[in-house]
Amino acid sequence: MFDVQVSENLRLDGEDFKDEGLRVGILAMSGVGKSNLAALFVEAALDAGWQVVIIEPISEWHTLKSMYPQVVVAGGEFKDVELTPDPEAVKLLVDLLESSRASLVLNVSDIEDEVEQKRVVASFLWHLYLRWQRVRRPLLLVLEEADVWAPQQWTKEDRPCMTRVALLAKHGRKLGINLILISQRPSDIHKSPLSQCNVLFFGKFKSPQDLSPRHGVMFLAKKLEIPITEAEISSLDKGEFYAWVKSQVVKIRAFWRKTPHGGETPSFKPLPVAKEVEKPLKEVSERLRELVAKRKRELSEVERLRRENEALRKQVAELEEKIKVLKAVKEVPLEVKAKPVEVPIKVPVVSGSGRNSRSVIPELPPAVTRCPHTGAFEVYEFLRERRSWLRPGEIALATGLSMQKLRKVLMYFRRKGLVRMRFTSRSGKLYIKEVSLK
Repeated sequence: MFDVQVSENLRLDGEDFKDEGLRVGILAMSGVGKSNLAALFVEAALDAGWQVVIIEPISEWHTLKSMYPQVVVAGGEFKDVELTPDPEAVKLLVDLLESSRASLVLNVSDIEDEVEQKRVVASFLWHLYLRWQRVRRPLLLVLEEADVWAPQQWTKEDRPCMTRVALLAKHGRKLGINLILISQRPSDIHKSPLSQCNVLFFGKFKSPQDLSPRHGVMFLAKKLEIPITEAEISSLDKGEFYAWVKSQVVKIRAFWRKTPHGGETPSFKPLPVAKEVEKPLKEVSERLRELVAKRKRELSEVERLRRENEALRKQVAELEEKIKVLKAVKEVPLEVKAKPVEVPIKVPVVSGSGRNSRSVIPELPPAVTRCPHTGAFEVYEFLRERRSWLRPGEIALATGLSMQKLRKVLMYFRRKGLVRMRFTSRSGKLYIKEVSLK
Protein backbone atom coordinates (compact mmCIF):
# COMPACT_ATOMS: atom_id res chain seq x y z
CA MET A 1 0.00 0.00 0.00
CA PHE A 2 1.02 3.62 -0.51
CA ASP A 3 1.13 6.40 2.06
CA VAL A 4 -0.75 9.67 1.56
CA GLN A 5 -0.42 12.93 3.49
CA VAL A 6 -3.93 14.35 3.34
CA SER A 7 -3.42 17.38 5.59
CA GLU A 8 -1.16 18.76 8.28
CA ASN A 9 -2.85 16.60 10.90
CA LEU A 10 -3.73 13.46 8.89
CA ARG A 11 -1.42 10.96 7.23
CA LEU A 12 -2.72 7.59 6.07
CA ASP A 13 -0.10 4.87 6.42
CA GLY A 14 -0.43 2.20 3.77
CA GLU A 15 0.67 -0.51 6.17
CA ASP A 16 -2.50 0.08 8.20
CA PHE A 17 -4.58 -0.99 5.16
CA LYS A 18 -2.32 -3.72 3.81
CA ASP A 19 -4.63 -6.58 4.84
CA GLU A 20 -8.10 -5.07 4.46
CA GLY A 21 -7.42 -2.83 1.45
CA LEU A 22 -8.34 0.82 1.03
CA ARG A 23 -11.95 1.83 0.36
CA VAL A 24 -12.55 5.57 0.56
CA GLY A 25 -15.81 7.51 0.43
CA ILE A 26 -15.70 11.27 -0.23
CA LEU A 27 -19.05 13.00 0.29
CA ALA A 28 -19.62 16.74 -0.07
CA MET A 29 -21.68 19.25 -2.00
CA SER A 30 -20.43 20.59 -5.31
CA GLY A 31 -17.45 22.95 -5.30
CA VAL A 32 -16.00 22.29 -1.84
CA GLY A 33 -13.00 20.16 -2.82
CA LYS A 34 -14.03 16.53 -3.34
CA SER A 35 -11.95 16.01 -6.50
CA ASN A 36 -8.98 17.82 -4.98
CA LEU A 37 -9.04 15.49 -1.99
CA ALA A 38 -9.37 12.44 -4.25
CA ALA A 39 -6.42 13.70 -6.33
CA LEU A 40 -4.16 13.46 -3.28
CA PHE A 41 -4.83 9.70 -3.22
CA VAL A 42 -4.50 9.37 -7.00
CA GLU A 43 -1.18 11.22 -7.15
CA ALA A 44 0.20 9.24 -4.20
CA ALA A 45 -0.80 5.98 -5.91
CA LEU A 46 0.80 7.01 -9.23
CA ASP A 47 3.97 8.13 -7.42
CA ALA A 48 4.11 4.69 -5.77
CA GLY A 49 3.93 2.93 -9.15
CA TRP A 50 0.29 1.88 -8.86
CA GLN A 51 -2.11 1.79 -11.77
CA VAL A 52 -5.13 4.09 -11.50
CA VAL A 53 -8.49 3.88 -13.28
CA ILE A 54 -10.86 6.85 -13.08
CA ILE A 55 -14.42 6.76 -14.43
CA GLU A 56 -15.93 10.19 -15.05
CA PRO A 57 -19.08 11.53 -16.78
CA ILE A 58 -17.46 14.88 -17.75
CA SER A 59 -13.86 15.85 -18.54
CA GLU A 60 -11.94 16.63 -15.36
CA TRP A 61 -9.10 14.17 -14.69
CA HIS A 62 -7.25 14.57 -18.02
CA THR A 63 -4.89 17.06 -16.33
CA LEU A 64 -3.07 14.15 -14.68
CA LYS A 65 -1.23 13.92 -18.02
CA SER A 66 0.63 17.11 -17.12
CA MET A 67 2.79 15.10 -14.66
CA TYR A 68 2.15 11.42 -15.35
CA PRO A 69 2.95 10.23 -18.90
CA GLN A 70 1.52 6.77 -18.21
CA VAL A 71 -2.03 8.19 -17.99
CA VAL A 72 -4.26 7.53 -21.02
CA VAL A 73 -7.67 9.18 -21.60
CA ALA A 74 -10.38 7.21 -23.40
CA GLY A 75 -13.27 9.30 -24.71
CA GLY A 76 -14.14 12.93 -24.05
CA GLU A 77 -12.69 16.20 -25.24
CA PHE A 78 -9.07 15.33 -24.34
CA LYS A 79 -9.06 11.71 -25.47
CA ASP A 80 -6.02 9.72 -26.53
CA VAL A 81 -8.25 6.93 -27.84
CA GLU A 82 -11.85 6.72 -29.01
CA LEU A 83 -14.61 5.23 -26.84
CA THR A 84 -17.54 3.43 -28.43
CA PRO A 85 -20.41 1.41 -26.90
CA ASP A 86 -19.16 -1.64 -28.81
CA PRO A 87 -18.58 -4.46 -26.24
CA GLU A 88 -15.18 -5.12 -27.81
CA ALA A 89 -14.00 -1.60 -26.89
CA VAL A 90 -13.96 -2.14 -23.12
CA LYS A 91 -12.07 -5.42 -23.56
CA LEU A 92 -9.40 -3.57 -25.55
CA LEU A 93 -9.05 -0.99 -22.77
CA VAL A 94 -8.64 -3.72 -20.16
CA ASP A 95 -6.05 -5.34 -22.46
CA LEU A 96 -4.18 -2.02 -22.46
CA LEU A 97 -4.22 -1.90 -18.64
CA GLU A 98 -2.80 -5.41 -18.42
CA SER A 99 -0.16 -5.24 -21.14
CA SER A 100 1.24 -1.73 -20.66
CA ARG A 101 0.60 -1.03 -16.95
CA ALA A 102 -0.93 2.26 -18.08
CA SER A 103 -3.39 4.23 -15.99
CA LEU A 104 -6.73 5.11 -17.54
CA VAL A 105 -9.26 7.92 -17.40
CA LEU A 106 -12.53 6.54 -18.82
CA ASN A 107 -14.69 9.47 -19.94
CA VAL A 108 -18.19 8.50 -21.12
CA SER A 109 -19.34 11.97 -22.23
CA ASP A 110 -19.14 11.02 -25.93
CA ILE A 111 -21.94 8.50 -25.35
CA GLU A 112 -25.14 10.54 -25.45
CA ASP A 113 -27.59 7.97 -24.09
CA GLU A 114 -27.54 7.70 -20.27
CA VAL A 115 -28.54 4.03 -20.30
CA GLU A 116 -25.77 3.30 -22.82
CA GLN A 117 -23.24 5.05 -20.56
CA LYS A 118 -24.17 2.80 -17.65
CA ARG A 119 -24.01 -0.27 -19.88
CA VAL A 120 -20.46 0.62 -20.96
CA VAL A 121 -19.32 1.27 -17.36
CA ALA A 122 -20.94 -1.97 -16.16
CA SER A 123 -19.20 -3.94 -18.92
CA PHE A 124 -15.84 -2.30 -18.16
CA LEU A 125 -16.08 -3.01 -14.41
CA TRP A 126 -17.01 -6.63 -15.08
CA HIS A 127 -14.11 -7.24 -17.48
CA LEU A 128 -11.73 -5.48 -15.08
CA TYR A 129 -12.92 -7.72 -12.23
CA LEU A 130 -12.50 -10.89 -14.32
CA ARG A 131 -9.09 -9.91 -15.71
CA TRP A 132 -7.68 -8.84 -12.34
CA GLN A 133 -8.42 -12.29 -10.94
CA ARG A 134 -5.38 -13.28 -12.96
CA VAL A 135 -3.34 -10.05 -12.96
CA ARG A 136 -3.65 -9.14 -9.23
CA ARG A 137 -1.63 -5.93 -9.43
CA PRO A 138 -2.26 -2.94 -7.14
CA LEU A 139 -4.87 -0.71 -8.76
CA LEU A 140 -6.81 2.30 -7.49
CA LEU A 141 -10.32 2.63 -8.97
CA VAL A 142 -11.97 6.07 -8.66
CA LEU A 143 -15.67 6.57 -9.41
CA GLU A 144 -16.68 10.19 -9.93
CA GLU A 145 -20.42 10.79 -9.38
CA ALA A 146 -20.69 7.36 -7.77
CA ASP A 147 -24.43 7.87 -7.23
CA VAL A 148 -24.86 7.67 -11.03
CA TRP A 149 -23.15 4.27 -11.29
CA ALA A 150 -24.58 2.86 -8.04
CA PRO A 151 -27.91 4.61 -7.32
CA GLN A 152 -29.92 3.86 -4.20
CA GLN A 153 -33.18 3.84 -6.19
CA TRP A 154 -32.19 1.67 -9.14
CA THR A 155 -34.03 0.48 -12.24
CA LYS A 156 -33.55 -2.58 -14.41
CA GLU A 157 -31.13 -0.57 -16.56
CA ASP A 158 -29.13 0.52 -13.48
CA ARG A 159 -28.83 -2.91 -11.88
CA PRO A 160 -25.78 -4.35 -13.75
CA CYS A 161 -23.64 -1.28 -13.04
CA MET A 162 -24.82 -0.98 -9.43
CA THR A 163 -24.16 -4.63 -8.61
CA ARG A 164 -20.64 -4.51 -10.09
CA VAL A 165 -19.72 -1.44 -8.06
CA ALA A 166 -20.93 -3.31 -4.96
CA LEU A 167 -18.99 -6.41 -6.04
CA LEU A 168 -15.70 -4.48 -6.34
CA ALA A 169 -16.34 -2.75 -3.01
CA LYS A 170 -16.74 -6.13 -1.30
CA HIS A 171 -14.20 -8.32 -3.10
CA GLY A 172 -11.88 -6.02 -5.05
CA ARG A 173 -9.25 -5.92 -2.30
CA LYS A 174 -8.58 -9.65 -2.84
CA LEU A 175 -7.53 -8.81 -6.39
CA GLY A 176 -5.51 -5.71 -5.54
CA ILE A 177 -8.31 -3.31 -6.52
CA ASN A 178 -8.80 -0.43 -4.06
CA LEU A 179 -11.76 1.92 -4.38
CA ILE A 180 -12.62 5.62 -4.03
CA LEU A 181 -16.28 6.68 -4.25
CA ILE A 182 -16.98 10.40 -4.85
CA SER A 183 -20.50 11.82 -4.59
CA GLN A 184 -22.33 15.07 -3.92
CA ARG A 185 -25.60 13.22 -3.29
CA PRO A 186 -25.25 10.86 -0.30
CA SER A 187 -29.01 10.27 -0.30
CA ASP A 188 -28.83 8.93 -3.87
CA ILE A 189 -25.83 6.60 -3.65
CA HIS A 190 -26.42 2.92 -2.84
CA LYS A 191 -25.54 2.17 0.75
CA SER A 192 -24.05 -1.27 0.03
CA PRO A 193 -20.73 -0.09 -1.52
CA LEU A 194 -20.67 2.99 0.73
CA SER A 195 -20.95 0.88 3.88
CA GLN A 196 -17.82 -1.04 2.79
CA CYS A 197 -15.65 2.08 3.07
CA ASN A 198 -13.07 2.03 5.86
CA VAL A 199 -12.18 5.70 5.35
CA LEU A 200 -14.87 8.38 4.97
CA PHE A 201 -14.58 12.11 4.39
CA PHE A 202 -17.58 14.35 5.06
CA GLY A 203 -17.46 17.80 3.48
CA LYS A 204 -19.98 20.61 3.64
CA PHE A 205 -23.68 20.02 2.92
CA LYS A 206 -26.56 22.49 3.05
CA SER A 207 -29.71 20.86 1.69
CA PRO A 208 -32.05 19.02 4.10
CA GLN A 209 -32.21 16.09 1.69
CA ASP A 210 -28.44 15.55 1.77
CA LEU A 211 -28.28 16.03 5.53
CA SER A 212 -31.33 13.83 6.20
CA PRO A 213 -31.02 11.37 9.12
CA ARG A 214 -33.30 8.99 7.19
CA HIS A 215 -31.27 8.59 3.98
CA GLY A 216 -28.66 11.36 3.80
CA VAL A 217 -25.23 11.91 5.27
CA MET A 218 -26.50 11.90 8.87
CA PHE A 219 -28.08 8.48 8.27
CA LEU A 220 -24.66 7.15 7.33
CA ALA A 221 -23.03 8.82 10.32
CA LYS A 222 -25.60 7.31 12.66
CA LYS A 223 -25.32 3.84 11.11
CA LEU A 224 -21.53 3.81 11.48
CA GLU A 225 -21.67 5.51 14.91
CA ILE A 226 -19.61 8.47 13.72
CA PRO A 227 -19.81 11.28 16.31
CA ILE A 228 -20.48 14.29 14.06
CA THR A 229 -23.50 16.58 14.03
CA GLU A 230 -25.54 18.24 11.31
CA ALA A 231 -24.39 21.65 12.53
CA GLU A 232 -20.73 20.64 12.26
CA ILE A 233 -21.20 19.41 8.68
CA SER A 234 -23.10 22.58 7.67
CA SER A 235 -20.43 24.92 9.08
CA LEU A 236 -17.44 23.50 7.16
CA ASP A 237 -15.53 25.75 4.74
CA LYS A 238 -14.19 24.85 1.29
CA GLY A 239 -11.42 22.28 1.59
CA GLU A 240 -12.44 21.25 5.12
CA PHE A 241 -13.61 17.74 5.90
CA TYR A 242 -14.38 15.50 8.84
CA ALA A 243 -12.30 12.35 8.29
CA TRP A 244 -13.43 9.05 9.80
CA VAL A 245 -10.49 6.63 9.91
CA LYS A 246 -10.54 3.42 11.93
CA SER A 247 -13.35 4.68 14.20
CA GLN A 248 -11.54 7.97 14.86
CA VAL A 249 -12.85 11.37 13.70
CA VAL A 250 -10.56 14.29 12.89
CA LYS A 251 -11.29 17.64 11.25
CA ILE A 252 -8.86 18.44 8.43
CA ARG A 253 -8.07 21.06 5.82
CA ALA A 254 -6.89 19.12 2.79
CA PHE A 255 -3.63 19.95 1.02
CA TRP A 256 -3.81 21.17 -2.57
CA ARG A 257 -3.11 18.68 -5.33
CA LYS A 258 0.04 18.79 -7.51
CA THR A 259 -1.68 18.46 -10.88
CA PRO A 260 -4.09 21.14 -12.20
CA HIS A 261 -7.80 20.81 -11.45
CA GLY A 262 -9.56 19.96 -14.71
CA GLY A 263 -12.66 21.97 -13.86
CA GLU A 264 -10.69 25.12 -13.04
CA THR A 265 -7.81 24.96 -15.56
CA PRO A 266 -8.74 26.09 -19.10
CA SER A 267 -5.57 24.66 -20.66
CA PHE A 268 -2.61 22.52 -19.71
CA LYS A 269 0.45 20.98 -21.36
CA PRO A 270 0.38 17.17 -21.36
CA LEU A 271 3.60 15.18 -21.24
CA PRO A 272 4.43 12.83 -24.15
CA VAL A 273 3.06 9.33 -23.67
CA ALA A 274 5.42 7.03 -21.77
CA LYS A 275 7.51 4.78 -24.04
CA GLU A 276 6.25 1.56 -22.45
CA VAL A 277 2.68 2.71 -23.17
CA GLU A 278 3.23 4.13 -26.66
CA LYS A 279 3.19 0.92 -28.72
CA PRO A 280 0.25 -0.88 -27.05
CA LEU A 281 -1.67 2.42 -27.03
CA LYS A 282 -1.18 2.79 -30.79
CA GLU A 283 -2.43 -0.76 -31.40
CA VAL A 284 -5.50 -0.27 -29.22
CA SER A 285 -6.17 3.15 -30.75
CA GLU A 286 -6.19 1.74 -34.30
CA ARG A 287 -8.54 -1.07 -33.30
CA LEU A 288 -10.88 1.36 -31.54
CA ARG A 289 -10.97 3.63 -34.59
CA GLU A 290 -12.03 0.62 -36.66
CA LEU A 291 -14.84 -0.10 -34.20
CA VAL A 292 -15.99 3.53 -34.30
CA ALA A 293 -16.02 3.50 -38.12
CA LYS A 294 -17.95 0.22 -38.11
CA ARG A 295 -20.56 1.62 -35.74
CA LYS A 296 -21.00 4.73 -37.92
CA ARG A 297 -21.57 2.53 -40.98
CA GLU A 298 -24.14 0.45 -39.09
CA LEU A 299 -25.98 3.54 -37.88
CA SER A 300 -25.96 4.95 -41.42
CA GLU A 301 -27.47 1.69 -42.73
CA VAL A 302 -30.14 1.74 -40.03
CA GLU A 303 -31.04 5.31 -40.99
CA ARG A 304 -31.25 4.39 -44.68
CA LEU A 305 -33.58 1.48 -43.93
CA ARG A 306 -35.68 3.69 -41.68
CA ARG A 307 -36.20 6.17 -44.54
CA GLU A 308 -37.11 3.33 -46.90
CA ASN A 309 -39.63 1.96 -44.43
CA GLU A 310 -41.18 5.39 -43.99
CA ALA A 311 -41.56 5.77 -47.76
CA LEU A 312 -43.22 2.33 -47.97
CA ARG A 313 -45.66 3.22 -45.22
CA LYS A 314 -46.64 6.39 -47.06
CA GLN A 315 -47.28 4.36 -50.22
CA VAL A 316 -49.48 1.97 -48.26
CA ALA A 317 -51.44 4.88 -46.76
CA GLU A 318 -52.00 6.35 -50.24
CA LEU A 319 -53.19 2.99 -51.61
CA GLU A 320 -55.63 2.53 -48.74
CA GLU A 321 -57.01 6.03 -49.29
CA LYS A 322 -57.56 5.27 -53.00
CA ILE A 323 -59.42 2.06 -52.11
CA LYS A 324 -61.72 4.00 -49.76
CA VAL A 325 -62.48 6.56 -52.50
CA LEU A 326 -63.21 3.85 -55.08
CA LYS A 327 -65.56 2.06 -52.69
CA ALA A 328 -67.33 5.34 -51.89
CA VAL A 329 -68.12 6.07 -55.58
CA LYS A 330 -68.95 2.40 -56.24
CA GLU A 331 -66.26 1.97 -58.84
CA VAL A 332 -65.59 -1.42 -57.30
CA PRO A 333 -68.27 -3.95 -56.25
CA LEU A 334 -69.28 -3.53 -52.64
CA GLU A 335 -68.92 -7.23 -51.98
CA VAL A 336 -65.24 -7.06 -52.86
CA LYS A 337 -63.42 -6.33 -49.66
CA ALA A 338 -60.10 -4.63 -49.86
CA LYS A 339 -57.44 -6.83 -48.39
CA PRO A 340 -54.91 -5.16 -46.11
CA VAL A 341 -51.74 -4.40 -48.00
CA GLU A 342 -48.61 -5.81 -46.50
CA VAL A 343 -45.24 -4.37 -47.37
CA PRO A 344 -41.99 -6.14 -46.60
CA ILE A 345 -40.00 -4.03 -44.15
CA LYS A 346 -36.32 -4.66 -43.86
CA VAL A 347 -35.14 -4.99 -40.31
CA PRO A 348 -31.40 -4.37 -39.89
CA VAL A 349 -29.38 -6.86 -37.90
CA VAL A 350 -26.60 -4.83 -36.26
CA SER A 351 -24.77 -7.79 -34.76
CA GLY A 352 -23.83 -10.76 -36.94
CA SER A 353 -24.31 -10.80 -40.68
CA GLY A 354 -27.18 -10.72 -43.13
CA ARG A 355 -30.61 -8.99 -42.99
CA ASN A 356 -34.09 -10.28 -42.21
CA SER A 357 -37.24 -9.27 -44.09
CA ARG A 358 -40.75 -9.60 -42.76
CA SER A 359 -44.21 -8.26 -43.47
CA VAL A 360 -45.92 -6.13 -40.87
CA ILE A 361 -49.11 -4.18 -40.58
CA PRO A 362 -48.21 -0.70 -41.76
CA GLU A 363 -50.21 1.41 -39.28
CA LEU A 364 -47.62 1.10 -36.51
CA PRO A 365 -43.84 0.62 -36.59
CA PRO A 366 -42.90 -2.94 -35.60
CA ALA A 367 -40.94 -1.59 -32.62
CA VAL A 368 -44.16 -0.18 -31.12
CA THR A 369 -46.04 -3.47 -31.37
CA ARG A 370 -43.10 -5.32 -29.82
CA CYS A 371 -42.56 -2.86 -26.97
CA PRO A 372 -42.47 -4.79 -23.66
CA HIS A 373 -43.69 -1.79 -21.65
CA THR A 374 -47.32 -0.89 -20.91
CA GLY A 375 -48.82 2.05 -22.80
CA ALA A 376 -46.54 2.04 -25.86
CA PHE A 377 -49.50 2.18 -28.30
CA GLU A 378 -51.17 5.10 -26.48
CA VAL A 379 -47.93 7.08 -26.23
CA TYR A 380 -47.07 6.59 -29.91
CA GLU A 381 -50.60 7.51 -31.05
CA PHE A 382 -50.55 10.67 -28.95
CA LEU A 383 -47.13 11.71 -30.29
CA ARG A 384 -48.23 11.00 -33.86
CA GLU A 385 -51.44 12.99 -33.39
CA ARG A 386 -49.73 16.08 -31.97
CA ARG A 387 -46.58 16.06 -34.18
CA SER A 388 -44.77 18.60 -31.99
CA TRP A 389 -42.36 18.78 -29.07
CA LEU A 390 -44.19 17.62 -25.92
CA ARG A 391 -43.24 17.56 -22.26
CA PRO A 392 -43.41 14.22 -20.43
CA GLY A 393 -46.06 15.65 -18.09
CA GLU A 394 -48.40 16.34 -21.04
CA ILE A 395 -47.96 12.81 -22.37
CA ALA A 396 -48.52 11.25 -18.94
CA LEU A 397 -51.70 13.30 -18.45
CA ALA A 398 -53.06 12.33 -21.88
CA THR A 399 -52.23 8.61 -21.63
CA GLY A 400 -52.84 8.02 -17.92
CA LEU A 401 -49.37 6.52 -17.44
CA SER A 402 -47.18 7.15 -14.41
CA MET A 403 -43.97 9.09 -15.05
CA GLN A 404 -41.90 5.97 -14.30
CA LYS A 405 -43.78 3.84 -16.87
CA LEU A 406 -43.76 6.69 -19.38
CA ARG A 407 -39.96 7.08 -19.06
CA LYS A 408 -39.46 3.38 -19.83
CA VAL A 409 -41.62 3.66 -22.97
CA LEU A 410 -39.88 6.85 -24.15
CA MET A 411 -36.37 5.48 -23.58
CA TYR A 412 -37.38 2.33 -25.48
CA PHE A 413 -38.67 4.49 -28.39
CA ARG A 414 -35.39 6.44 -28.34
CA ARG A 415 -33.31 3.29 -28.54
CA LYS A 416 -35.43 2.16 -31.49
CA GLY A 417 -34.96 5.48 -33.30
CA LEU A 418 -38.63 6.50 -33.12
CA VAL A 419 -38.32 9.74 -31.17
CA ARG A 420 -36.06 12.69 -30.58
CA MET A 421 -35.38 13.98 -27.09
CA ARG A 422 -34.19 17.14 -25.43
CA PHE A 423 -32.71 16.87 -21.96
CA THR A 424 -32.32 19.22 -19.03
CA SER A 425 -29.87 18.96 -16.14
CA ARG A 426 -30.83 19.30 -12.49
CA SER A 427 -28.40 18.75 -9.65
CA GLY A 428 -25.91 17.15 -12.02
CA LYS A 429 -28.44 14.60 -13.42
CA LEU A 430 -30.13 14.53 -16.83
CA TYR A 431 -33.92 14.51 -17.16
CA ILE A 432 -36.15 14.32 -20.23
CA LYS A 433 -37.34 17.84 -21.12
CA GLU A 434 -39.25 17.35 -24.40
CA VAL A 435 -40.03 14.54 -26.86
CA SER A 436 -41.24 14.41 -30.46
CA LEU A 437 -41.56 11.80 -33.18
CA LYS A 438 -38.81 11.68 -35.78
